[in-house]
Amino acid sequence: MNCEKIFQKRSVLILAGNFKSKINNFKLPPYLLNIGSTLSIEKILKNLELSQNDTVYLAINNDQDKFIRFSSFNNLVLINVSNSETIIETISRSLKFINGENIEIIPITTIPDASCIPIKSVVFSLKPIPKENWSSISTKEGKVKYIFKNSNYEFSSESFPFTGRIFANLKDLETSLYKVKNNDKNDLLYLAKVLIDEFEYKIFKETWYDIGHNTTYLETKLTSINKRFFNSIEYNPKNDTLIKSSYDRNKLNNELIYYKNLPLPLKRYFPHIYTKSLENIKSIEMEFIPFPNLAETYLFRDDGPNNWIRIVKSIKIAYDQFYKKDNLIRHDNINYLYSKKLESRYKELKENYLSSQQDMLLNKFISKGLILNNNIKLPSLNFTINKLLNNLRLYEVSKPLFIGHGDLCFNNILVDPNSGSLKLIDPKAYPDKSKNIVGLVDPFYDLAKLNHSFTYLYDSIVNNLYKLNFKDNEINLKIYAPNNYYQIKNLFCDEFEYHNIEKKLLRSLTSNLFLSMLPLHCDDSNRMLALAIVGNVIFNNIDFENLIIKL
Repeated sequence: MNCEKIFQKRSVLILAGNFKSKINNFKLPPYLLNIGSTLSIEKILKNLELSQNDTVYLAINNDQDKFIRFSSFNNLVLINVSNSETIIETISRSLKFINGENIEIIPITTIPDASCIPIKSVVFSLKPIPKENWSSISTKEGKVKYIFKNSNYEFSSESFPFTGRIFANLKDLETSLYKVKNNDKNDLLYLAKVLIDEFEYKIFKETWYDIGHNTTYLETKLTSINKRFFNSIEYNPKNDTLIKSSYDRNKLNNELIYYKNLPLPLKRYFPHIYTKSLENIKSIEMEFIPFPNLAETYLFRDDGPNNWIRIVKSIKIAYDQFYKKDNLIRHDNINYLYSKKLESRYKELKENYLSSQQDMLLNKFISKGLILNNNIKLPSLNFTINKLLNNLRLYEVSKPLFIGHGDLCFNNILVDPNSGSLKLIDPKAYPDKSKNIVGLVDPFYDLAKLNHSFTYLYDSIVNNLYKLNFKDNEINLKIYAPNNYYQIKNLFCDEFEYHNIEKKLLRSLTSNLFLSMLPLHCDDSNRMLALAIVGNVIFNNIDFENLIIKL
């Protein structure tokens, strides 16, 4: 549906005031509510298909001074409803700051299915289900029965949950808000009832995706699986499996060969693979693992030190299983992992992206360097990458190769925080045609992958939990770090003991990861600049603490 053809202008109010999540030990303010490792606000905005004429307002319930305008919030209008105690009060206070005759209201927990809904409508779930701790309606015999949040309900009785989504005329809203009694102001269905009964608002139904309830969280999360290099990833509820498909048959073929040829002690670290035949392969069907990935756990959960001790120990045990001496395949030059990849990616960046002059700041960074956070002088990217390439060429000449993972980042580690049990997904599966083998990796490559997350907050950057401002020739970059960042980083360093690798070498290998991925993020020039800055900071041994910000 093309919303721009229906509405010339929309005012969207996202409610992130006094919601307190009990899902997955969520630990942050409501406006940072997540779905997997992605912010809920990003999924909402993407699904709404907003136009340039639309204005999005975010209602929060804390001091504006404490609000950090991370990248995801750059284009939003902030409304402070401090001390608001009910959802009705949050809406009433917000209306004073909103320009527009028609206002769409969406709770931060609701992920819209329809990109736009009719004006003067209230949205309920398309599918009736047994009521739990939410409001709903039943529509038997053409009559609407309102079942409020605190109403008693029968276990087997089905009704249509209220999504919290309303598209209303401003005057209708103002009148209806006054009609909601004080004792009812924590249930948005009372407002919806006034709009439906007295202003003849229509009932609109859509698939209900909500991350505020345990019942709906997993189904909603499945709609947000990061497809990355695959064309689609679908959940098959009948078999409780995931089906990954791709137009790149070689990639699917290599991954399936990788799984089939894994030594038995390593197979247990991956989901079970149900696809057997390599002939005309179009997809891979695998066991569905319901664990959160480590990025989600690290960025958003409130797990204590004992859970993190279990998690880091489990990762270390898996790492040692892959890269123990008995599993050595051979020594060889591995420039395909390091210098060749960096050189080709950097060339691609300058020729295919920067040649169009879309980003003058990054162009300047490449040739002249930048001033970071008031007083840090960063050398040019050309200078840093040339020095880094020299280091990599010296390192990569003859290295031990193992059947490894090859992309051991947080997104590819699924972990149960309470037990430390883990599964790995999306191995790189590099093909070595000369030796007819798939998945050869330098152990230090995966160590650098872990290091770029545990130490240098890669996952905060790619999930837009960073703040980037620029003025004249200066840039200010701050990256979100969890409150237990230092404790978790120290656990990682102590457990791995940096695996007998020199710190300078580990910095080079980690810097290479940030700098070689720049063209992969050319759709977001700010993120690309943030990654380039961090890669430069790491290689030149600049104090990374200058970039950290905590809530």
